[in-house]
Amino acid sequence: RFDATVTPAAAGLVGLLYGWRDEANYGAAVWDPSGTVSLVEVADGEKTVLGSATDTLLIGAPEVLSLDLLEPGQLQVRRGDRLVLRAAREGELPAGRLGLTTTGAGAGFEGLRLRQWVTQFSELEVDNDVFANDPFMLNWASTLADWYPAGGPENNPAWAVPPRERADEATGGPEQFWHKGDFLGAYRLSLPVGRGPLAVLLNAPFEAWDPLLARAAEDGPVTGVGPGAGEGYAVTLNDGAAEGAPAWVGLYRDGLEVGRAELPADSEQFEVHHDGTVTWVAAAGADLIVHHDPAPPAGTRVALWLARPGALWDVRAARTNVLDEVFEAAPADWLEQGDWTVTNRFTCMPTWSHMTGLARGSLAALWSKYGFTGDTTIEYYAGSRMQSDLAYYYPRVGEFNLTFAAPPGDLAEGISLMPAAWDPGWTGRHTLLAQGERTLAETFRPLAPSTRENTGSRQVPVPFVASGRDVHGAWYYLKARRLGERVEGYFDNVKVLEATAPATGGDRLAFWTQDNEIVISRVRVTFTERVVPRRLLSMDRILPPAPEASTLQAKLAGQPSLAYDWVGSRQGWQPRTARRGLTVEPQTRDGRSFLLVTNRLPGDTFEVVAPLDYKPATATPGFRLRALPETGVGLDPFW
Repeated sequence: RFDATVTPAAAGLVGLLYGWRDEANYGAAVWDPSGTVSLVEVADGEKTVLGSATDTLLIGAPEVLSLDLLEPGQLQVRRGDRLVLRAAREGELPAGRLGLTTTGAGAGFEGLRLRQWVTQFSELEVDNDVFANDPFMLNWASTLADWYPAGGPENNPAWAVPPRERADEATGGPEQFWHKGDFLGAYRLSLPVGRGPLAVLLNAPFEAWDPLLARAAEDGPVTGVGPGAGEGYAVTLNDGAAEGAPAWVGLYRDGLEVGRAELPADSEQFEVHHDGTVTWVAAAGADLIVHHDPAPPAGTRVALWLARPGALWDVRAARTNVLDEVFEAAPADWLEQGDWTVTNRFTCMPTWSHMTGLARGSLAALWSKYGFTGDTTIEYYAGSRMQSDLAYYYPRVGEFNLTFAAPPGDLAEGISLMPAAWDPGWTGRHTLLAQGERTLAETFRPLAPSTRENTGSRQVPVPFVASGRDVHGAWYYLKARRLGERVEGYFDNVKVLEATAPATGGDRLAFWTQDNEIVISRVRVTFTERVVPRRLLSMDRILPPAPEASTLQAKLAGQPSLAYDWVGSRQGWQPRTARRGLTVEPQTRDGRSFLLVTNRLPGDTFEVVAPLDYKPATATPGFRLRALPETGVGLDPFW
């Protein structure tokens, strides 16, 4: 992949070259003044246009232009992160040089880069069979449960997907499903062939779709499907009305056909892709339909209609711009405040381990080191950890809190989703969206099970998952969406909160709980912009040891003594534990140097340890201690 930052100086051709041998033999991606981007090849002076699309470069505006040659048999052109042109090319690419081209008044070129692969953040397909095949973990560990029946789980309380081995035999049940997440980047859908008609709705602005169904008899099975009424793109698969007739796919926008093609014989699946301004359908390694749209639908929702709901086992969705974390590797992308560790959920089953927040009597927060700005959807699956001293009794099911759009380490400044939050009566009925002490939206509807008020049964029905574990071993699906000027909160796929998004001053997110122990099995963050941060905390410079001591030394009554002035360094003072609830930083104000100790977690300590490596006969430490006005608590030094 060849990238360049290009700034057109005036009207004229601007482009990227490949396979250049001479002026009569080369390939190029070129933008012309009419607002068209084209892929052309010239062989022995004869020009062939491989493909073109509408795309305009503004004079004087720098753009990152990319020529993507990574996919065999395909040429792709990008402007920024958006795919703007895709064209097939048979055979090997012509040998030759990469280069730049411009005509007219010229253009500026900088930031040239050549890559053999491009790293993308894409969602995972969980490959741990113990989890993916467990009837109580289907709702987070299986691709099956990425989808939920139209109308929400409350309108389909008794439905369970048929077993894989009998998927084709099953009839009845819901036929329309919506994906749980948002589609904010490029994506691919893999769909089965030979399982009856099916259809997908892409880039829908909201959950509303009425596909057109054809039946041979009024009460007979569906024999064909059309796009029907629904905003966005639709793709349909029809197996053919007559026996032996080829299956065909159609692509539509807002109900109007933009492409149609037959599927290759013996196809077992086909794929639907969307990236930037290009949508295409492929099967057997070849593109069947390619549609370029300079203004594609901007919706983020995707729906699926199946004649046989059991075919859901063979549907796969792969989205980019997704940070997908299942905590199966070292959690290097996360920063803990308080006590977080990957450990077992059950006392009796030490092999089932997940990210665990241990916050009995305190607060524990787990921060993402990445920042996220713009439209963002955060999905996570949480549950209560079995605590051996409480046996099977779970006094507080809930407090699976999320804060996002926050400065690093500051929960109060971000937007918080607090499901079944703490309240004085431990009722678990208070769920809210808040920013600091300001409530944005709240509900007192029971959402999490309560063992204090009833038998601890689920308040919201959950499809796919086996019954019998509503608390002990249960997983709850939580979601927060920030799209445009609104923010929403969901519990088990039911929208329970909505508010106008407040102004925020940060881009970090954290999961947290207080006076509780929770487990998190999976986190998916779908984003438009990801921020790679600098170091979150200042650190002392690492210097070679100086011949003199790093602190002031004196002799007093024949005994050694130490003094610390903290000028530009912590001089060895450290928090007692490695937990990140406490920060220790040297500061200077009004010409005085001091050590600033900060702890944003309630219920913890301000323990800072001096670097004393000997035990003097007498120890009489002296401190000048002052609490800042914003501290809000009393401090007592002890030694």
